[in-house]
Amino acid sequence: MEILVQYTDKSMDKLERVGGSYNSAYIDLYLKEDVVISAGEFVLAETNVAISLPEGYEAILVARSSLFKKFGVILTHGYGVIDEAYKGKGDIWKIPLHRLYQPKDMAQIIQAAVKEIAKVSAPALYNNNKLGTAVIKEVDDKITIPRGTRIAQFRVVKSMEEVTITTVEDLEEVNRGGFGTTDKGVIEDGTL
Repeated sequence: MEILVQYTDKSMDKLERVGGSYNSAYIDLYLKEDVVISAGEFVLAETNVAISLPEGYEAILVARSSLFKKFGVILTHGYGVIDEAYKGKGDIWKIPLHRLYQPKDMAQIIQAAVKEIAKVSAPALYNNNKLGTAVIKEVDDKITIPRGTRIAQFRVVKSMEEVTITTVEDLEEVNRGGFGTTDKGVIEDGTL
């Protein structure tokens, strides 16, 4: 299978499979420019590519595992789907990012509570002012995710085949208990 890739900035890294390995099922995407994002904020971050997928295929877009670990940022919707129709000039792939809310106020509240507890339980530490940022780090309101960061990854898969949706009154299958009941048995009389 071949995908056609237009790079908007030819000085940046070209697409390659994760880790540079052809055994990997995913391809890395890079940020085109620095992204500054505050706690609780949503940003639509631009990559460096517009891609034409083959007919009958779509791209499944997911976050890199390091995205949250390094920046406290997640994809707003968990994962994304880019269909074959999104392939025109200017159809640059963008990544919707959300930085989780971690207010400075909460860090200060927790730190004050720790100090109050220390007055009673560890007065030597409290009196020597040994409590502080070692206990609770305040979260900076804005962070910068640098240009060129591998921000997400995608894989190309066949699109879903034609599906006929039929309405029925009853499914005739045994109720296995709903969400969270794997390996719990089935419900016959309302009990597991």
